[in-house]
Amino acid sequence: MCGYVFRRLVCAQVLPDIYRCVMQNLGTNHVVLCLSLLPTSIRLFSTKIEQVREDYLFAVSYLINSCGLSPEIAKSVSKRIKLQSTQQPDSILKVLRNRGFTTAHITKLVRMRPGILLANPERSILPKFEFFNSLGITDAELAGVCSSTLAILGHSLKNLLIPNVKFLKSVLISNANVVKSFRKKSWLFQQDMAKTVSPKLEVLRELGMPEHFVALILTCYAPIVLQKREKFDKNVKKVIEMGFDPQKCRFIHAMQVFVSMRQSTLE
Repeated sequence: MCGYVFRRLVCAQVLPDIYRCVMQNLGTNHVVLCLSLLPTSIRLFSTKIEQVREDYLFAVSYLINSCGLSPEIAKSVSKRIKLQSTQQPDSILKVLRNRGFTTAHITKLVRMRPGILLANPERSILPKFEFFNSLGITDAELAGVCSSTLAILGHSLKNLLIPNVKFLKSVLISNANVVKSFRKKSWLFQQDMAKTVSPKLEVLRELGMPEHFVALILTCYAPIVLQKREKFDKNVKKVIEMGFDPQKCRFIHAMQVFVSMRQSTLE
């Protein structure tokens, strides 16, 4: 029961706050005296509170000194990650720096995705660099993309990134076009395109849309096929009813208008 209560209090950030409050107002000696008067089950919290405090201070210090975060941001980020040594995060930072990530890249990445510091570089990070390098994407380009599309390095290589590249290549024909898409619209790679995008493209093909228009949608008008299926179907129906031909480029422009405007604006 004691362990359960402790975990709930830690998750709610109650214990660290209580500790800081008592330390600021009473001091260390009074904390020890107060705890000695409490039941054994409660006194056990003292050691655990101290450990929570040490973990918190260690994480804040590391995020400031090694990752370039400001003290205020480091305090906030430290609540989302548990660092107990420098070995794992140091290995990640070394890989990132060796692959062209600047301090600014790392700071932004860690601030938004602190969990990357606990990743396994050999199993999780390096294979992704090698995969994108094989497509013709340089480390510098990947660093730039990852600082804007922060989840790229966090996605599964096997289950998402590789299938998405294969899907894009089937539509865009060449690696060069896939790389161009990655550089300009890297957020596309966060979608499960075989599941969410492919069925919509099939609808357009069944309506007679030429393949080069399908590729144009993916490279220039992706929001058309990223909207929810129900809304996509309604918009396709409306555009056809208005007389736009799926074999003409104006059909794509009309679809884009329906995607980008609210219903009241359209009316």
